[in-house]
Amino acid sequence: MDDAQRLARLLRARTAIDVDLFHARYRFADRQNKEAAALHHYGRDAPRTMGRILVATQVVEQSLDLDFDWMVTQICPVDLLFQRLGRLHRHDRGRRPPGFEAPSCTVLTVEGDDYGTHKLIYGNSRVLWRTEALLARNASAVFPETYRDWIEQVYQSEVWDDEPGNIYGEYLSWAAEQKDRNETAVGLTTKALKSFRDDDAQITGLTRDDEMSLTVLPLTENGCLLDGRRIESIRECDLAEVLDLNAVPAPASWKDRLRDCRMNTDGVLAGYRQLVFSRSTRVEWMSQYGRFRYSEDIGLEKLSGGEEPPE
Repeated sequence: MDDAQRLARLLRARTAIDVDLFHARYRFADRQNKEAAALHHYGRDAPRTMGRILVATQVVEQSLDLDFDWMVTQICPVDLLFQRLGRLHRHDRGRRPPGFEAPSCTVLTVEGDDYGTHKLIYGNSRVLWRTEALLARNASAVFPETYRDWIEQVYQSEVWDDEPGNIYGEYLSWAAEQKDRNETAVGLTTKALKSFRDDDAQITGLTRDDEMSLTVLPLTENGCLLDGRRIESIRECDLAEVLDLNAVPAPASWKDRLRDCRMNTDGVLAGYRQLVFSRSTRVEWMSQYGRFRYSEDIGLEKLSGGEEPPE
């Protein structure tokens, strides 16, 4: 998401074409607006009178009926890649821009066999290498025939003849780790039922890649939500829904950065990391610790050092 936020700003500085941004790190109320805007500009009935760019994370893979003329994506496992490709030329429009009459996708990958951040995201670098290898060997793909053929090849257990030794070694380490996690999860789920705290170390055994989402509640200095409403003034029957609409998911890796946030152990705000913001510009909020920024357009950002909001 950090890369998407940076890329959107970079593109906006370099082109007059409208650049939209869509990811998961928004207040849910703002994310609903983002989804509606994406469907309006890139959906089945979207007007196509001029060019437009959408910078997005994996959230566009999920249930949104979007239609693109051209797609640029980072390398990912083949099944996820196919899911993204399903948004290319999704509907019959009769006419596409010159040069984009056929669906086309550009896949960005790494140099060599070090998948770095991609490996951290997907875990299994072997499926990344195999997906890249199939793309390199095939200038085009025919669907639906390609689906089963490529997925079976990427996920088969047999070692490929040209598979690098380091990729196979990383796969063995990943497989052993997955086995340990599965055994831990089975052990936890077969124990007598009990309540886990959000910070219970054992609960990570039941989560995907130990990436527990943190829930951040942006508040103003006087204890209001960013829309100006005081929590005390909200009817009890509406409070849970209102808090959910105003909360923002954040990755577990932010836990240290958010350590100064107030977090109640009981009451209506239990579980929410209360991040206090003050108005920075007409459209942006800055946290009192100077570590975070929020806007309806860009979403929740973590800042480095003494970074200031852009003009």
